[in-house]
Amino acid sequence: MFVCDFEPTICKGESPKFKGKIVLKPLAYEERLELIESSIMQGSSEDESKKMLALMTFSKEFARNKLKDFFVSSSIVRIDDGYVFDSLELLKLDGPASACIPEMSMAIISGQLSLGK
Repeated sequence: MFVCDFEPTICKGESPKFKGKIVLKPLAYEERLELIESSIMQGSSEDESKKMLALMTFSKEFARNKLKDFFVSSSIVRIDDGYVFDSLELLKLDGPASACIPEMSMAIISGQLSLGK
């Protein structure tokens, strides 16, 4: 199994509130293109609000139904109290920590994940 380390924005910066990383499985090139194609087809309307709604629906559905297939592990820790977010469910439930959900999804879909890193 190929995996990649992913450091979300909540763990970066001058004084981050979290530390750690998330391990994700990358998505193959062809599969990324298929996901992008389905997203474009859903948002093919000329109406900008319909395009945004289609993109939001796609993002929600990916997070709900597909992200778990690519999530391997998490070592994200909230710095102020040491709380460990060691599952996708915990990351989704915490308001500040859940900010990494769209980042993970985008990293998988866009091909930002790099093997060996």
